Amino acid sequence: MLRAKALGFDPAAEKIALRTGISVAQLCDEYSARENGKKQATIKSDDSRIKLHIKPKLGKLRVAAVTGEQVEDFMHSLSRGSAARCVGLLGTIFSYALKKKLCAVNPCHGIEIPADVKKTRRLSEIEYPQLQKAISGASNSTMASVVNFLVVSGWRSGEVCQLKWDELDIERHVVTLSDTKTGKSIRPLSCAAIEIIKRQERTNEYVFAPTGKPIGHLSHLFAKLGMSKEVTPHVLRHSYASLAGDLGLPDHTIARLLGHSQSSITSRYIHMEKSVIEASDLVANETLRLMRH
Repeated sequence: MLRAKALGFDPAAEKIALRTGISVAQLCDEYSARENGKKQATIKSDDSRIKLHIKPKLGKLRVAAVTGEQVEDFMHSLSRGSAARCVGLLGTIFSYALKKKLCAVNPCHGIEIPADVKKTRRLSEIEYPQLQKAISGASNSTMASVVNFLVVSGWRSGEVCQLKWDELDIERHVVTLSDTKTGKSIRPLSCAAIEIIKRQERTNEYVFAPTGKPIGHLSHLFAKLGMSKEVTPHVLRHSYASLAGDLGLPDHTIARLLGHSQSSITSRYIHMEKSVIEASDLVANETLRLMRH
């Protein structure tokens, strides 16, 4: 015991910490309350995973006592997609705990996290006209416009819902999104997308928010269209990207259309921008053709 203390390790103190240290639930609360530079959407996702998965299964455990085996059991209790995200988040939370000296090791280190499941669902040829019918019959005109814009642009749902008038350069067929999943993003605007924008009444800073408050999550509103539950905003984005590939567009152009690639609009990029704008028209027009069938 004396030798252990001399080396900086006190077994008795360690046992007390295992019994009386803060719980995982308390650690999660402290982690969530701290100042951080994460985007609001990411914070919401983290809070949801903590509430739905981490707290119910690990919340009562003492932080200093959590083992790698317990983390593995937790991981195997989740679906493959949730496992990758939740264990990744848990590892970040325990890294925070290490910095705060709330534990001696990060139990997530060395855990083999399963590869995330990539969603590859896309609209079938039959579903395109079904979607057109659903949009045409929607009782909420703003919602119909949002879905229509998603279909012809391939944007993320949050990017459409948060679109502001002052981000648009209609004359040049370009939009500069100030805050996306990947930061500032410059996108082309197809003629089809511009026509949808022009039909919106300008009553506040947001394009698709007649009441002044942007649409939050689209899930419940999307369900009202009457389409299959499998058809989500992400499916529309993936369908757009897949259709661009079917049309023979190169990967770097598709990346620009989806906002995966960043660059500035300067005279140096004018020619490239024109080609990307033309590509956006090509994909949008083919999408509309499929919807009319």
